[in-house]
Amino acid sequence: MFLKLLKPEEKALFLEFAYSLAHEDGRFAESEKEMMEAYCNEMGVSFDLSHAPQETHVLVKKMAETMTPEEKKIAFFELVGLAMADGDYGEEERAAMKALEEVFGMTETYGQTCETLLKEYFALQQKMTAAVLD
Repeated sequence: MFLKLLKPEEKALFLEFAYSLAHEDGRFAESEKEMMEAYCNEMGVSFDLSHAPQETHVLVKKMAETMTPEEKKIAFFELVGLAMADGDYGEEERAAMKALEEVFGMTETYGQTCETLLKEYFALQQKMTAAVLD
């Protein structure tokens, strides 16, 4: 939704972290692949989905050093959406997002707000799809 606002370097970091986060639970679900493709389309970039994911703690440090506060909020929001995309916001993904939240200096409230808004968004998306396609 907001990824176009990121600079090219931050887009690359975001995609690397998103890809690594999607692998945190030990699987790379089809819905997560679709989200990665949607991110690339939104940002007008490409990304190789066949390479090994990087260590999230290394990427977190890079993101914290280079992103502005607004870019951190954008990245965090979108990454929570990715982690929730497969319907299973698992402990590994939550731990990675908690670490990102702490390194970015965000409040726990922001993380909870993101999760709540995204749950509502996904539920509304399902209702709209059912209304149109059923």
